[in-house]
Formats: sequence, structure tokens, C-alpha cells
Amino acid sequence: MLARIELPDDLLKSQDDFQLHPSLLDGALQAAIGLVPKDDGSGQTALPFSIDTVEVSGPCKAQMWAHVRQQTSGSASQRKMDIDLVADNGSVRVALSGFATRLLARSGNQDILRFKPVWKPLPTAPAVEDGRRKIVLVVSPEIDLQKN
Repeated sequence: MLARIELPDDLLKSQDDFQLHPSLLDGALQAAIGLVPKDDGSGQTALPFSIDTVEVSGPCKAQMWAHVRQQTSGSASQRKMDIDLVADNGSVRVALSGFATRLLARSGNQDILRFKPVWKPLPTAPAVEDGRRKIVLVVSPEIDLQKN
């Protein structure tokens, strides 16, 4: 599988801070997880588990290609893949070998709990203006105020 990954506009300024930008790595791993087939029909979620090796051979560009290949090794609960981050000129900048995902284990209770935040406004207390200035002093316990 070949996936196009790129840095979001608001992260372009941080591109030169990394040889392998975390956002590009995340995009490549998300593409790989999307490759994991759900052929057993269980609908289980694949989660990142491990990477055998990471080889960085050059800096990544803002736009890269993620070339994802499934390895033949692995098991029903664990899939392994190799991922190359490739520049537009075809040069491999990062090679991830043995990226493994595992299926999320289901507990005996299949009920899903969903929570929804509820905002309940409370009346505010009236502000008391007494004309005095308030100072809060935060002191480390290691400082002896008696000596200073």
C-alpha cells in the first residue's frame, strides 16, 4: 500500500527540528494500521505494539510517501509490517522494520460505556472589593525562610 502523508500547515515551522517528524511517523503508522485486515469479522481494533528497527537515512520532507508492506510472519492476533518513508524523488529516508500491531483484547463484559460532558452553569458569588492588594507567595519546602 502507498499512502501520501504530509505535515499540517501549523507544523511546517517545526519540520527542521526533526529528522523524522512525529506527525509524519504518526501518519505512517496510521496508514499501516489501516492496512490490517479484519478478515475474521470480529471488528476488533488493532493497536500499535512494537517496532523491531528504525533506520533514518536522511531528513524527511513536509510531504512524503509511506510504503507499507505486510510481513508473512505474525499471528492471528499480531500483524507485522515494514514501512518506508519515501521522498518524492524516490529516496527512502526512513525504514521501519517489523512494525507490529496487536488486536485489542475484549473483556467478558461487552457493554460500552459512553460519557457525555454536561455543562451546568452555577451562579457566581459577587466580587468583594476591599481595596487591598492580594499577594500569593509560593515557596519551595527546601527554602528556609528564617535564613533569608
